[in-house]
Amino acid sequence: MSWGIELPDDAIDFESLTELGRDLEAAGYASVWSGETSGCDAVAVLSILGAATSRIHLGTAVLPVYTRTPGMLALSTGTLAMSFPGRVSIGIGASSAFIVERWNGVPFQRPYARVRDTLRFLRTALAGKKVSQEFETFTIRGFRMRIPPQLTPPLLIGATGPRMFECAIQEADGIILNWCSAQDIATLPTGAAQVYALLNVYPNEDRDAVHALARPYLAQYLSVPAYAGQQRRLGRGEPLSEVWDAWDQGDYAAAGRAVPEDVIDELIIHGSPAECREKIAEFARVSGATPLVIPKGDPERLREVACSIGPDGA
Repeated sequence: MSWGIELPDDAIDFESLTELGRDLEAAGYASVWSGETSGCDAVAVLSILGAATSRIHLGTAVLPVYTRTPGMLALSTGTLAMSFPGRVSIGIGASSAFIVERWNGVPFQRPYARVRDTLRFLRTALAGKKVSQEFETFTIRGFRMRIPPQLTPPLLIGATGPRMFECAIQEADGIILNWCSAQDIATLPTGAAQVYALLNVYPNEDRDAVHALARPYLAQYLSVPAYAGQQRRLGRGEPLSEVWDAWDQGDYAAAGRAVPEDVIDELIIHGSPAECREKIAEFARVSGATPLVIPKGDPERLREVACSIGPDGA
């Protein structure tokens, strides 16, 4: 079984990060991924993990295209790829207005075009070629990486909507999905693209406890406009309508309470560690996607939880 793990960026202990990387490799994970919200810098985390391991693949899932300038995004990802040749994949995405505008002070405008333009820019820049081009959302004049990576890393797109899927299929090397069941993925227009799917996993046999933990988390995520649109297209518009009504009214507690149990069970993997491993393997078989496990639970037990649900078990 080959799957990866995405580390929650708000639950990383830097003092034990090198040890964590070795343990994840020993637990059978083929790849480790890091994203960015307001916790840790993904490239810094992956650099430490790469130095601590010998074979595990390193991926960004996903880097927002607004929070670094195009040139800085090329430099940071290119340096990571140069440091670990053949072991790096770069996932980019639009993120959300909340993160981009509220937390970073950058206008969240034309997300589809910005992702597409950034992908095209990175494709050229990471190959060591000079970029002088007027894109739709930014203009670059004479940029060239002085030290490009020897092996250009695969470029992936975090996609939720039809146009982003089309861009990923036509121009990227793969697609990263979130908040999809295995059955959902079978209905999506992924074409022949390599598909990676983020999976929230709670290794807990107490179903009620899992539901209590998952409700506010799901309500927050699924109320982001891009994810709400995705869930409507997947047929969950009616079951989640009460969630979105409460969220729009600012009653976040009520939004969490309104998340249906069957939606939680469709989108969250839970049970004993052994049951979780079986469900992850089944998810991969049915969906055809590479699972990227996000271990949920006590942040102080991240290593223990992550290794217990890894392909090779605890």
